[in-house]
Amino acid sequence: MSRLTRAQAVGLVGEDVVAKVEAVDVDFTGRATDGSSDAGYTEFSASCKTDDLEITMYVMVDSDAVAACDDLSQIDWDAPIANARFAVL
Repeated sequence: MSRLTRAQAVGLVGEDVVAKVEAVDVDFTGRATDGSSDAGYTEFSASCKTDDLEITMYVMVDSDAVAACDDLSQIDWDAPIANARFAVL
């Protein structure tokens, strides 16, 4: 599955749908990133459904930042969400 940039996702499903998934709380995906180009990062995702589709946002956060916090609300999510990738089903 090829992941889309925010601009590509907006072009495909519209700003309102992308904004909707960006507003959903993220959670760990459980995807291992060691040994890949994403090594050193922890992957999170959030999903939402509309009548016609499901959109998932994937967010990568530095693993050291995740380990250093007691609560995920302590992470500065602005940059990771700005660089998120999206999948539309």
